[in-house]
Amino acid sequence: MEEDISQYQLNTKDFEGAVHPELQIYPNPTTGELTILFPEGHGIFEIVDLNGGIMNENASVPETKRTTLRLPQGMYLLRWQGVQGVLTKKISVL
Repeated sequence: MEEDISQYQLNTKDFEGAVHPELQIYPNPTTGELTILFPEGHGIFEIVDLNGGIMNENASVPETKRTTLRLPQGMYLLRWQGVQGVLTKKISVL
């Protein structure tokens, strides 16, 4: 009997074994608007295109840990810097 692993959420561990909460982006890929759920309430994020241009730089909202953005078609990197460290995720806008 196979175990259903589709509902498991993976976390990233640093070298000391501490678990970092997940940075979530959905839908990804998207056709424009996307929602970002930050792992903690305090930190800074930036969205950079593949040429290094900063598309958005902001501090997250501590109460909600959530933001919604609309981006033009392209590939981007989201870089989150918080108390637990730095996390990076790819964003695809179709």
